[in-house]
Amino acid sequence: MSKNLTINLLSGYQENEDALFAVNLAEAALSKGYGVKIFLYGNGCNLANQEHPVQGASHMNARLQAHMDIGKIGPRLEKIAAMGAEIATCHTTEYGRGTEGDAYRVGIKWGDVGQSFTKFLLTSDVLLTFGH
Repeated sequence: MSKNLTINLLSGYQENEDALFAVNLAEAALSKGYGVKIFLYGNGCNLANQEHPVQGASHMNARLQAHMDIGKIGPRLEKIAAMGAEIATCHTTEYGRGTEGDAYRVGIKWGDVGQSFTKFLLTSDVLLTFGH
């Protein structure tokens, strides 16, 4: 019987390296046969949304944009969802940030603390929370 890991991610990708670390850990756990669940809470809920590229000229130079793009983990979240990870976001924290109703990335589901996160907890062997 495989072990299940739940990651509660409170940080977005530009705040610190928590999101990058969490995704690296999830990929490693999945590659070893572990079950992985990720709950996007707080600023982490912003990772669930599809990007809305700026129309027209960008106000960032190419070097800064390339630096910023290094930390974008949205495509990696889609990849780990395709590998079998369950990923849900918190609609309440989305509401508070004005993003509830935005289109989600492929493989990420609408969620809440009362049901989604609780289900993750009840079916997990380990819970790790990342965020500042």
